Amino acid sequence: DGLVEIVPHRGAFIRWPSPRDVEERFDIRIAIETLALRRAFPKLDDDVLRRLLDRVREQQERIESASYQEIEQLSIEVHMVVLEAAGNRRVIDLTHQLREQVYIASTLYRNPGGSVSVPRVRKVAEDHEAFLLALLDRDLPRAVRELEAHLVRTRDMVIAAVQDGLRRTSTLERREPVR
Repeated sequence: DGLVEIVPHRGAFIRWPSPRDVEERFDIRIAIETLALRRAFPKLDDDVLRRLLDRVREQQERIESASYQEIEQLSIEVHMVVLEAAGNRRVIDLTHQLREQVYIASTLYRNPGGSVSVPRVRKVAEDHEAFLLALLDRDLPRAVRELEAHLVRTRDMVIAAVQDGLRRTSTLERREPVR
């Protein structure tokens, strides 16, 4: 999957994603997640969507105290509700794979020092809220637009974080030994 780089006489290292890697993988995610949304739309359960919306709003209220793990888990759940309703296991697996390939450096929800990036998390939560509201309003065209816009904004945030990481560290400093 291109996640590990072998350096002769040095070892195996986790490969930092390039901005191009991020862009290409998000292009694929946008295509498959919007397709999954169209297929899943008639099957989505309003009660499940309302509970997710409540959790997103609760997280927004306590964003400064939320852990990286809580934020990431809720984000995954928002996307998974659609992917699972679409009922295509390959789409689910591919989405997980693409997500792991670009989030390997925890570039979206964390600052360079490891703390949660409140502005990024706030924007993602706002996107999730708008997406869930479109689903609850049973407005498929708006839901597709919200999902696509969210993934584009997320892509741009990840690219900016990756570029920042590339500027701050040398190639050897970015390598993390595989254990």
